[in-house]
This record gives sequence, C-alpha cells and structure tokens, in this order.
Amino acid sequence: MDGIRRKLSADPELLTLASSALAEEITQLGWPDAGWPARGTQTLFTGAQQLARPERNVTKPNVMFRLNSFLSTERFRRAHITTGTIFSTMDGTKLWVVASPACDLVARKPSEQQIWSHALHPMTAVVVIELQNHDNVEAALSSASQGKFVFLETPTGKKTLRIVGDNGQPPYEILFAENEGRVRTEGANTVFTASRMVPDGEPPNRALKSDMFLIVDQLRGLNATRVLQLAGQHLSRIGLDFLDMPAK
Repeated sequence: MDGIRRKLSADPELLTLASSALAEEITQLGWPDAGWPARGTQTLFTGAQQLARPERNVTKPNVMFRLNSFLSTERFRRAHITTGTIFSTMDGTKLWVVASPACDLVARKPSEQQIWSHALHPMTAVVVIELQNHDNVEAALSSASQGKFVFLETPTGKKTLRIVGDNGQPPYEILFAENEGRVRTEGANTVFTASRMVPDGEPPNRALKSDMFLIVDQLRGLNATRVLQLAGQHLSRIGLDFLDMPAK
C-alpha cells in the first residue's frame, strides 16, 4: 500500500490534475489576491473547512485535535518498541512514551563492551517518560506548537497528555523490557512484557514486577527525536549551587 501511495504521489499527470483543481478551489476563496492566510489563523481554518465541504457540522477543537494527532503520531508498525513508542497499562490508566535511543532498542544482543546491557540480555533497559492526563483540551490545543502535549485518538476516546510536568521536567523512569523489547499480538492488541520497579509494602521496600503493556501509538520521527532530546537534556543537566531566599 505504501508503494502504491508513493507511485500515485509521484505521477506527473495526476499531480498536474490535482494542482489545477486545488488552484481553482483556492482562487474561489480569493486567497491569491488577498494573500495567503497566516498559519494557525481563523481565516485559514475557515477556508480549509470550505474546501473540505464536510457532510456534517464540525467544531474547531475537534478538527484541531485530529490535525495535531495526525501531525504527531502514526500507527505502530514495528516488531519491537523504539524511540517514541507510546504504551499503557492494560487497563489504560497509565501511559508512557519511550525515550531511549532507537539504536539501543534494536532487538539483538548488545556488544560485550556494553557490560551491563550484555549481561542483562535478552532483557533491555528502557528509559520512558510517564505521560500525564491534561483535562483542559482547548488550552492544550492553543499551545500545541510548543510540543508539551501528545494528542491521541484511541478506541476509548481522545486523550490529551503532558510530556513534561509543571516544572518543565519530564517524569522519567527505567523499565526492563523482556525478550529484547519485542512485541506480540494477543487478540486485537499489540503488547509486550516488561518489569517495573514498584513500591512493595512499607518504604523502603521495592520490588521488580513483571507486567504486560499495551502498545497505543507511535510518535512520528521528529516528535520522537524531540522526546529523546528532552530526556537526554534532563538526564545530563548540571546542578548549580544556588539557594532560594526563604519565604516570609
């Protein structure tokens, strides 16, 4: 299907036809004379709505949510988790995004020079960022270009999720993916198994708990790279020795 799509998008006669049809539509909007609307303006949204000729009424929040979801995510089509993979607990109450370099997540035995990773194989250590639910969807859409949010359309509904906390820092943790982080199909779901370090009774007791996780979506390339850089910057931050003035 992807090969067919590329052939259609590169067909010169089809491109000429599509360009001519689109140019005529845009001319009817008056944009060539008035000037092309600025990105993100109401004029551009209204014109796009007119061009699309929707069969039913549409609302701006729904349209912009779907647009941002499309621009930032794609279907997961891999054999193993990678940078930008979005996954959740099986009940969907907690979600994370993978923030480890893709080369570290290739399903293979690490080099002997990577002593710890080599010894852990076939378990793979993975840096992930927990995504936080954000209830104010319209506020998130108003600042979507800042890259602080992930917009997901899931079978259970729309989800708006924060990548960073209120302090601007990503809430990261380390998971240990089993079987080289490979995914498998169980019914209609794509899943993988990993272990998390979780509280076990009273502090400081902790336990490494193995669990199954559900693949939800995949960030597109640039978005996944940004999450990788966000986590890397946080983990390599320099702690400066300052002291806040005490509150009165």
